[in-house]
Amino acid sequence: MIRRALDIMQMMKILERCAEHCRVVAEHAVFMLDGVDIRHGGLLRQQTPSQGNA
Repeated sequence: MIRRALDIMQMMKILERCAEHCRVVAEHAVFMLDGVDIRHGGLLRQQTPSQGNA
């Protein structure tokens, strides 16, 4: 039973790493297609209205 739990934990770790790689590939694709850097909250900064346009 312990062995099965450890195997599941290892699989979850691998899937998490795979998801992280997919996120990085998606960020690169957005940058290549749109020229927008969405890393580190970049998309949120672009969507907020500037203070001078009130």
